[in-house]
Formats: sequence, structure tokens, C-alpha cells
Amino acid sequence: MKKTLIFAVAVLSAFLFISCSKENGDYGTAGKDSQEGKYTLSELTAVSDTISTSTRTSLNGTAVSWLSGDRMAIINTKTNKIYQYALNSGSGTTVGRFTAVGAAAAYNDLSDLVAVYPAIAASVSSGTVSVSVNENYSAASRSGCGITTWNSDSPCAFSNNDIKVSYAEYGNPGTGVDFKFKELGMWSSFVMDFRSVAYEGEKALSMSVGTTGGTCGLSGTAVINGAGSSVPGLGSGNSTSVDWTFSEPVSMSEVFTKSLMLLPSVTSSDMLKVTVVSTMRTFTFYAVPKAFAGGETMRFPITAGTNFTEGTANTNKKYTVESKTANCYMVAPGSSIYVPVIIKGNGGAVAGTGLSTAISPSSVGILWETTKGLISVGNLSNGLVTVTAGSNSGNAVIAAYSGTNKSGTILWSWHIWVTDYDPDNGGTTYPVTNSAAVSYTFMDRNLGAMSAASGNDGTIGLQYQWGRKDPFTASSSLGSTAETTVYDGNGNGFTFNNKIRTVNVSNNLSNSILNPEIFYTGIEGEIVYYDWYTTTDSRTSGNNALWGGASIGAPTAKTIFDPCPAGWRVPAWSESQSPWSTLGSGNSMAMSSIGIWSNHGVTWIPISAGFWPAAGIRNAGTGTLEYSGINGDYWSSSAFSSGVYAGYSLIFSQNYVSTSPMSCRAGGLSVRCVRE
Repeated sequence: MKKTLIFAVAVLSAFLFISCSKENGDYGTAGKDSQEGKYTLSELTAVSDTISTSTRTSLNGTAVSWLSGDRMAIINTKTNKIYQYALNSGSGTTVGRFTAVGAAAAYNDLSDLVAVYPAIAASVSSGTVSVSVNENYSAASRSGCGITTWNSDSPCAFSNNDIKVSYAEYGNPGTGVDFKFKELGMWSSFVMDFRSVAYEGEKALSMSVGTTGGTCGLSGTAVINGAGSSVPGLGSGNSTSVDWTFSEPVSMSEVFTKSLMLLPSVTSSDMLKVTVVSTMRTFTFYAVPKAFAGGETMRFPITAGTNFTEGTANTNKKYTVESKTANCYMVAPGSSIYVPVIIKGNGGAVAGTGLSTAISPSSVGILWETTKGLISVGNLSNGLVTVTAGSNSGNAVIAAYSGTNKSGTILWSWHIWVTDYDPDNGGTTYPVTNSAAVSYTFMDRNLGAMSAASGNDGTIGLQYQWGRKDPFTASSSLGSTAETTVYDGNGNGFTFNNKIRTVNVSNNLSNSILNPEIFYTGIEGEIVYYDWYTTTDSRTSGNNALWGGASIGAPTAKTIFDPCPAGWRVPAWSESQSPWSTLGSGNSMAMSSIGIWSNHGVTWIPISAGFWPAAGIRNAGTGTLEYSGINGDYWSSSAFSSGVYAGYSLIFSQNYVSTSPMSCRAGGLSVRCVRE
């Protein structure tokens, strides 16, 4: 039964042992017909040990006590039998009377018996007694222990969240038996305060508690060392972390507390590692705790930005933060994700545009999807929408609107990539090192692709204009320039060759945000040569920093315009070398010496980098699809600006590869993301 945890506010004075008396009844009676022992234990007195350590702090000012409905286990370590006893008097005190539920414990000697509280946590094997913490027990297990209500949100939902073990048994089996208990678990309360760093509407979704070494068994099942002796203690658990997904997201605009039971196996030489995953970010806190000990309550006040500051991982009282926000969200078919629609992209660098990173939409809806019913979008609440994928894989774009019911203007838009591929959790990735010894980790497929298999049309993925965040469809199959039909939020089909406009302003960035489905073709100029961004043929009219690659020496941080998922970005030149410089030599090298061409694409050798389809391009001047199955064209985030406004790319065909060509920024090219 889930009850309220009660602790002592201050050090309690030692209590005197409560002896058995005749008026308490006959606790143990002769069991003449028993096949398991000379005596049976029908009732017992249970006394909680003195709480005497100054480290045991209070949550509400009263001592830990027995409560109505409590059940303990009496274990016969000779027969490996477990018997249950329920509290029948003494609720609210440290002295309780317990009566057998069903069969009473049979025994020959008191030293054979060990009492464990709560009953549901106890187990025995070959005379060794163990307890389990942070386990969501089955309904049958709970019912069998008299637990009729259950908080499935908590990883430690039973009883008072105490682990009590007997360390002394007193009395005469013929007259009465008393058990004295020590508390061996360690109750830990994490008081989380994100108010100074939380985004509006940001919510906590889950929490994990472990250690930096990853070897301390601080949860799960632990053996009771010295069970029944004067010095019982808990050994290491068989789990090195407690992972807790909250049943309801928790607002981070207010202080919240999450508490759980830990096994006292952590020492001050090993840091605690507390990870909180929110709708927008992942926070990991590091702290050296006091020495853990049974019966203690540890309170961890964690205030991000104050007593914990952002810094280097594994440094005491520091935290690291990894953004989960992006312009692309990956979701598996049949699954749901929260999408924060009050943050542009990753909320990071704005590439010199002067834009704010926050928006306040009134509604969110589907702009287009590759299959009718691919996704559904929930109602906007606290800056979040739930996006639920159907059974199919595919791609979609959702948009945030200034007005209700998808009215007004589009404030921002996000790509939803519905795929089983998860490069952060076991999905295949490929390491590639460029000529300057800079290492990259590539996804095994194009952004938006459904497959990584050689020759499969699902490898094509989506296409992007350099510096823009929003995708466009490529050809419907390798070797074909047929358009792909997509569907708007009302189920009406269209193709992107009907969504083409020519840039006609000096700064087209705001138009590209307002119209994410429009493919803006460029104009020919000496400098502005087919750039979707501007019509002004001037050295100062473009923007080389849109994807963070203005310098080919060292890229800047990922920007709010990067189209890759959280933790990934468009590959950038580094140390003045192309990300693909080891796949070829400058602008010309025979394909046969560096890759195997087949199935309208290339598999790179000797560097293992998987299959790269020749997905072709969308023409920078006309918006039409070209070269599908003939050329592979891939963007880097790095800008070329010494002659014309162009972007560095990778281009290959059956007989040719160029690792550092310049492509017109209005062209639609493939993207293959690398880990940040």
C-alpha cells in the first residue's frame, strides 16, 4: 500500500527495549503437529530502532512509524519459507503488534528467523535473505502482500519506502517474541530547481540516478549481510541506476521534488550522476555525496545555475546540458513525441540575423506529409504539441501559426522524420576522418531517408537549399525525375514543382520562414549566382553563417537554421579540409579507386561509410529535378564566398568524385548529418 513517508525532524534519544509481557498474548505456541518446526509464531511485537544519526533529516517532523496496512515478512532461513504478518495495533508509533496472515511461521529456534519490512521486498535463497528496491511489482504481487493502492509513477511505491531488517529477537517461544529492527535503506530526496534556466513551458519527463563510475549497485536486489545478527547491512544491488519515467510531465517553472530509495553502496569517492530529461533538453548533474549509510535520509537540493553551475562533466557541483530541440524530430512509427513549438530550431545561434529564438504560436498543424495520416498533431498546451506517428514511415512538416486553427502567418516549422532508425541508440553510424585528422560520425543514411540498403528507393531522402531549415522532396525513385506527391493537412495532394518562386527581395530570409513549402530559385549574377537568399549582387548581401560554416578553418556552433535532428548537424569543413577529403583528391579522381558504383549510388572504399545514393538535385534556377540516379550531390554547412555566393559540397557520379566543389545555394541537394 502506498503511504506517506514519515521521518524524524531531529535526533531522537535512544529508546528502551520493549520487553514481552503476558498481557501481550501468546506470541509463540508449541506446534506439536508441525512438520517444519517445534513452534509457530502467531503474533509478534516489532520495534523500530532508534534514529540516532544526525544525518537523518526530517521531511515532516515526526519519526518513522508503523502505519495501518503494513506487512512484514518472517523468513525461516533453515526452511527458506516466507510468512506474512500484518499490523493489528500500534499504528502511528514505533512499536507495532503484527499477526500472521494465513499460516504462522514454524521454527525450531528464534535464531532461524529474520524479519524484513516490507514483506513485498523480501526474498530468500539457500538461507540468504535479500531485499529489492525501486521495483514496480505486478498486480498479483501487490495483491498478495495486501497492497490495494499503488502509485505507478514512483520507482519505489510500496509502503513507507523503508527497508527494515531485524537484528535482535527476544523472548521465549512459549511465552512471547519481540523483534527489533534497523533501517538499512537510504531515502534520497532530489529537490530540483530549474527556474532560472527553464524555457517557458519546458517540462521534465524522466530522471535517472547513477554514478559516474557506473559500477555502484545502488538499486535492485541486494543481499542482507549479517541478517538476524547485531550488525545487519545491505550489500550492493544488482542495478547501477534508477531510471524513472514520470507518468505526467512536471513543469520546470516550479521547484519539484522526486524521492527514491537507494542502497548504501555509494562512497564519497564516486560521484552521483543525476540526469533529468525534459521536453527540450537533457541535464546531467554531478555531485560528490556524503557517505551513504543505512537509515539515513539524504536531501540533494539541486538548483541549476546557482549551487550547480554549467561546466565540465564529472566536476563536483556542475551540470552539463544537451539540447533536444531542433528543426527535425525523429519518431518511430506508432510512437509519440513532444515537440516544443515555442523555440526556433535548437534555440542556439541565429547566424547574425538578429532573430529572437522564441515564438508564441496560437495553433500548430500539418503543412505537408508524404502519406495521408502519417502523423497526427495534438492540441497546443504549455508550448508543446504531441506528435503521434501512424504505422507508416515517411516525412512531414508541421508549422506554428500566429492565429488559431492554422490561421495567420507561419512563425516557424519543423520536419518530422518518421523512421525506425535511431542513430543515438544502436542505429548504424560511420566514422570518417578528413585529411586534417578531424573525425566525423555520419548517419548511415540521408536526412529523411527510410533505408540504408544499396539501390533501395528509400535511400533517397529529402533535399535542402543551402542555409535553409526546411526540406523538399527529391525524385520518387532512383533513376527517375518524377516528382513525389505529398499531402497538406486537409489531405489534398501536391508536388513541389508547383511550389516554385524566384527570389525578388534583397533579404529573403523572412519569406523563407513564412513560406517553408516554397522552393525559391535564384537569379544569375556575378556574385549572387543563384542564391535563394538575395537579389542584391553585392559582397555584403549574402549570409555565409546560416549553417555555422562561415569559416572553413573552424565551424561555429549549430544554428537555429540547421535541418538535422538534435545532437546532429550538417557536416562542416574543419582545418580547411572538406569532411569528405579522404574520399577523393580535390576535384577529380576516378570513382573506381575509391568506391564501388552500383545501384545508382556509391559504397565508399577503403573507408567504410555505407551506401550513398545518387539522388540528384533540384535545379537552382528552375526548381526542376535533375540527375537522379546519375549524380550524388551533398551539402556541407561551409560557405564559399571569395568569388560567388556558393556552398561547398560533395559531388560524385559513376566515373567522377569531387570532395570540394562549389554548388549554387538555391539548389536542392541531399544532406547527410554528422554528430555534433
